[in-house]
Amino acid sequence: MFAIAIFDPNDGTLLLARDPFGMKPLYYTEDWSGCFAFSSEVRPLLDLPWARKRLDPIGLLGYLSYGAVQEPSRWFPEFNLCGPAHMITIGLGRKTPDVNEPERYWRMPVRTVRANGFDSSRAAAHVRRAAGRIGGAAHSQRRAIAAFLSGGVDSSAITR
Repeated sequence: MFAIAIFDPNDGTLLLARDPFGMKPLYYTEDWSGCFAFSSEVRPLLDLPWARKRLDPIGLLGYLSYGAVQEPSRWFPEFNLCGPAHMITIGLGRKTPDVNEPERYWRMPVRTVRANGFDSSRAAAHVRRAAGRIGGAAHSQRRAIAAFLSGGVDSSAITR
């Protein structure tokens, strides 16, 4: 989980990058005069004297509906959000920063699905046998086990 900034003084570029799964946000903004700022939180950007503090109604609706602003919406439309597994390069050698479009640096590897030879009844029997073994092991160690009832196979097997 990261949002990172790396400055290269040799060519005057700043690289901003966000983790592949989008766990840590990375906001950035610039104004008409060439001021540029970035942060992993919105709060520091709100303190900028040139930042507009106009709420995005779609972002607000997402927060009120789901308890969080749903990407790609955001609280404030002036603050851009770098996407998961994306990086942005900013040239700082001129009077105004040269902000490039975000580029994807990583993609989730996709594997092709192969038939495993199990039909659904054989697969269910296999899971039941495994659950029985897990449940037996858990029963013998029950003084040391606390089960979180997540509804998953492992929790169901232990608490049967």
